[in-house]
Amino acid sequence: MKKKLWIKKFVLNILLGIGGAVFGALFMITGILIFTVEILFQGLEKIYTYLI
Repeated sequence: MKKKLWIKKFVLNILLGIGGAVFGALFMITGILIFTVEILFQGLEKIYTYLI
């Protein structure tokens, strides 16, 4: 009985770790995308001010 509970806890911890890693990766990807878009718009703004 106790062995099955230990296995269940172990599997749940692995699933929780995988879920956390996936969530963290998605969060990082969205952060990087926002950062690159921000840099792109800053660059466009500087080019635009130089043209005018």
